[in-house]
Amino acid sequence: MNGSIFKDLQDKAKTYGGGQYNVKALIHHSAAQYQNSRNNNPNFYFLPPSSALTIGATYFTAGFFSNGTIGYGGVANEASIASFDGAYFNTNGTVSYQPEQIPPQGWYRRGFPMFLSGGIDGIITLYTGVAAILGQPDLFGANTGTAGDFNGQQSLASFAGSGNYGGTTVNGTICALEGALYGDFVTVLQQLKALPPSLDIPSQALAL
Repeated sequence: MNGSIFKDLQDKAKTYGGGQYNVKALIHHSAAQYQNSRNNNPNFYFLPPSSALTIGATYFTAGFFSNGTIGYGGVANEASIASFDGAYFNTNGTVSYQPEQIPPQGWYRRGFPMFLSGGIDGIITLYTGVAAILGQPDLFGANTGTAGDFNGQQSLASFAGSGNYGGTTVNGTICALEGALYGDFVTVLQQLKALPPSLDIPSQALAL
């Protein structure tokens, strides 16, 4: 947990989420972090499938907690999110990390299940929300060793059909992620098959 990043999330929750760490707050937080990384990190890259999984993990904050923490069917408030992420609020206004703490009232499961379609819908919602704030649908790409020199612009729709601000449908996104993940699997499998038969992979891994 990065204290300055969590502080930005806290600020966005206050400004856009009415104090809740909801989807609206997460969209503004994600837009700020994306723009900061793209402008200042020469090695920044944002490419599927890893980027889609990052978006999904971000949505988890609101999607998982907003229906089940701090009471059955609760909300993603600061008490639940800060304790889960291990955020500690210092007296000078900064945020530092401490081991995750289960709050006195505990964490409660959602009032109803989160299905894959709901998680994918969260990815689309966050992606299109960030794209709308930044005014550009093509968020996928990478810096070329120079901060701000962003190339290879593509949108979510580039992989899974058309939609507003580079968005697409739930089914289209699921198919795109499946294809990307399977493509990575095939690549890794071919690399493993190319290794010398005598190589002891577990021993080599332990030696790293």
